[in-house]
Amino acid sequence: DWSNVCKWISYVEGSVEQPAMMEARARKKMRAVLEVDVQKEPVVQDVYYKSPTCNQIPEQFDVVATIFCLQSSGETAEQYARAVKSAVSLIKPGGFLLQAEVPHISEYSTGHRRFGCRYVTEDEVLQCLKAAQLIIIAAMENVFQSTYIESKFRSEVGLGVLVQWPVGQSYPLLQS
Repeated sequence: DWSNVCKWISYVEGSVEQPAMMEARARKKMRAVLEVDVQKEPVVQDVYYKSPTCNQIPEQFDVVATIFCLQSSGETAEQYARAVKSAVSLIKPGGFLLQAEVPHISEYSTGHRRFGCRYVTEDEVLQCLKAAQLIIIAAMENVFQSTYIESKFRSEVGLGVLVQWPVGQSYPLLQS
C-alpha cells in the first residue's frame, strides 16, 4: 500500500496529481523491488517483487538513488565508506548516483521510533564519493526544506549530490 507515501509526496510537492493516480503511474513503471544491504556481499540480497513484464533484473543500473539511506546503514566511518562503495558497485559505467544525506545528525525518528546513524559532514560525504572514484557533477546544501508530518521531522538542511561513474571504467569491487 503506497497510498500514504503518495499522499505525502503530493502534499510536499504541491502536486495537482491525485495520490491514487500517482500510485497507479508509479506501479505501472516499476519493474522490481529489491532487498539491498550495502553492508553485505552481494549488495542485492533478494527480490521482493518482480513485475510480470520484467524478464531479467540487471546487476547494475543507469541511476542509483540513495536518499537518506547510506548514513543510516551504520554508525562508523568505515561502515559509511563501505556503504558508498557498495552503492557505487550497482552503477553502470557512465551511470549516476543521486545521493542525499542530512549532515550533522547522529539519530533520526520515524513514527515513534528513534534510530542511530552516521554523523556525517558535507566534507566526509564528498571525500567518500571521490574515494569511490566518482565525478562530482553537483553538490547542493540546504536542498531539503520540507516537513514530514507523520514523524514530525523538520529538515532545513541537507546535502544533495549528483555524481557520475566514468564511462568505460569498471568498478574495482566487481573485477575478478
